[in-house]
Amino acid sequence: MFKFNPLEILKFFKLSFKHNVIVVLVLSFARLSPINWLKTLSIDSIILKHMSIITVLWIISLVFLFVEFIVIISRNIREKKRIKFNSNLRIKRLKNLTTEEKKILMQYINNDTRTQVFKLGNGNIRELEKYEIVSRASDLALRFDLFSFNIEDWAWDYLKKHPKLLR
Repeated sequence: MFKFNPLEILKFFKLSFKHNVIVVLVLSFARLSPINWLKTLSIDSIILKHMSIITVLWIISLVFLFVEFIVIISRNIREKKRIKFNSNLRIKRLKNLTTEEKKILMQYINNDTRTQVFKLGNGNIRELEKYEIVSRASDLALRFDLFSFNIEDWAWDYLKKHPKLLR
């Protein structure tokens, strides 16, 4: 004997965004189409017989779709805020460099190169790496503990525009 379980319906609606859009479109067609269209497709009797179920499913699908849309928008806003916060944090860090960190970054700018070689144990280069001002070019060492480090594009551009930060 069939037992109705409302949780099974909710599991059905836990679809991906694109699948939920398809469900909403199909239910919208069934719910909102003129009766002559449904007659042409020979589905008018089925749709009219189950219109109350179709309507409930349509409303639930629309709610789920709306909620998913809000979640996607809020994630994008949160990500943009995070990127802006990190960007401001990095620029603030560039404005408060130690003498040794300035020397390291001057090597990039003065030699007009985006890659320099440093020992992995160098605390200053690791600090710059932590703030994503430089990044390791490869996980493979050139020799023993010597690694290539690239200056990040944003840091390169910022230091080229503001060379006084390295003085």
